[in-house]
Amino acid sequence: MTWIGHATCFLQHSDFTVLTDPIFGRRASPYPNTPIGFAREVPPACSIEDLGQSIDVCMISHDHYDHLDLESVRKLKSVVQLWFVPLGIAEWLQQHAQIPEERIIEVKWWDSVRLEKDSLAQTWKVAQRYSLEDAPYHHPSLDRLASPHEAWLTCLPAQHWSSRSFFDRNYRLWSSMACHFPSEQLFYFGGDTARPDSFPLFEQIRDYLARPIDLAALPIGAYAPAELCRDAHMHPHEAVQVHEALRAQRSVGIHWGSFPLAEEPLHEPADLLHECGVAQFDTVEHGAAVIIPVRGNVSDIAISA
Repeated sequence: MTWIGHATCFLQHSDFTVLTDPIFGRRASPYPNTPIGFAREVPPACSIEDLGQSIDVCMISHDHYDHLDLESVRKLKSVVQLWFVPLGIAEWLQQHAQIPEERIIEVKWWDSVRLEKDSLAQTWKVAQRYSLEDAPYHHPSLDRLASPHEAWLTCLPAQHWSSRSFFDRNYRLWSSMACHFPSEQLFYFGGDTARPDSFPLFEQIRDYLARPIDLAALPIGAYAPAELCRDAHMHPHEAVQVHEALRAQRSVGIHWGSFPLAEEPLHEPADLLHECGVAQFDTVEHGAAVIIPVRGNVSDIAISA
């Protein structure tokens, strides 16, 4: 996984590639060419063109401007094969970016899809869908994938909210997400979330996934002032608690160091996370890659620039 910046990550597993919450623009704003919104202080580590001619899946956690950037989506339209999004965002992608309906996979919490690669066309398609209503006592993604050219994607809860204007608050769903690969490796993408005070959200997610999380990308920024931010974002100390609740073998802090979204200094989230002293949960520099060996041995985890 390469951290491009903010919540934008580029995941590579064998010949399968995933991009998360793409924002490559200079401003998180409904009007990016005006002073409205949040200007980017650290540029993305690479451009869309640097990622190659084809990205298999783009996962979008929710519709906020720092996670769903119209300019970036339009540039990615000819590059991304499939879009994996929570309820309500499919309509937005069709209306604003003219992305065909057949290329969008829209899901709700606890839904999963199994993707399968067509070896002739070299494209990915949905081979199976699953929701809790189908068979609540046996999640098919727990079964070992039969082919190296398969993957499960799962939409999971988050504590957050959605809106792109004064008139559509919580009109669209927000989520976290997971990818499960034939190697039995599991990647968890936190997107943007708070940690509930009195509800075991992340323990539920851990139990539902029912296998070790090899790598988690967890948001650690935009927490100050606490009285305004605590219901939507996590302080780094809370993110450590989420890392422990998920029992992730390795976690990386995201959602910091790119946009000044809140009152804390830009690099404070990373400093506070380092002070926690959790060896398996750290930050990386923009453009650095976290490499997880197939067997998921924590001692073998490497970071490369």
